[in-house]
Amino acid sequence: MCRFLLFDFKRGNVTYDPTRGEPRRGTEGADAAGDCIDCYLCVAVCPTGIDIRNGTQLECVGCSNCIDACDAVMHKVGKPDGLVRFDSQNGIETGKHKFWRPRLALYSILLVLGLSVFMAALDWRENFEAQILRSEGRNYVLDETTGAVRNIFFVRIANKSSEEQTFSFEITLEDGNADYQFPAPEATLRAYQERRIPLVITQDRAEWDGPFRAQVIVRRGETQREVEAQVLGPSTR
Repeated sequence: MCRFLLFDFKRGNVTYDPTRGEPRRGTEGADAAGDCIDCYLCVAVCPTGIDIRNGTQLECVGCSNCIDACDAVMHKVGKPDGLVRFDSQNGIETGKHKFWRPRLALYSILLVLGLSVFMAALDWRENFEAQILRSEGRNYVLDETTGAVRNIFFVRIANKSSEEQTFSFEITLEDGNADYQFPAPEATLRAYQERRIPLVITQDRAEWDGPFRAQVIVRRGETQREVEAQVLGPSTR
């Protein structure tokens, strides 16, 4: 089982054929030796500096430079190509090549499942996003001139569809004495556009009796999102 998981002996790799190349003849030559003349050209052209004749190695990037170099040498010495070639371990040892095998079947099933989940996620994905964000800096502003407590928010809208969309807004304040300023009841966004719309909530300091909630309902057709924020102010103690 570990052998199956760690290395696929039926998968093609850049491989040296020891049954044909060994024992090496060396540059002097030997009558009973194999086709490899031990010229080290395969090592010289390798970008990672490995010797493919030592077997499949982790550092091999599959560039096939060693294949080209070895084939050129085989032409010069009158031997057939393929001493170093793209082949599987089983192909080298037995000469048999089998494309379809359990590992490929498993990979195919996983690929189909992954694509199905991806397509389903695209179909279920929300076509817009809404948030209410407090402005950076102080949580609230106390206007000493007018005596107003002011909170500044931004309603963030993101159109996540490939079409232009128009959104409408409904703002509700938990404290009826507060007031708000919002640019427009509707906003149109282009495909994949994002916009932050300022929302300013103001209340007279004399009527302030503690934090309260502000709710923004963002609608697009029959779909709506509800977002809330807490309106803050000075302590009432």
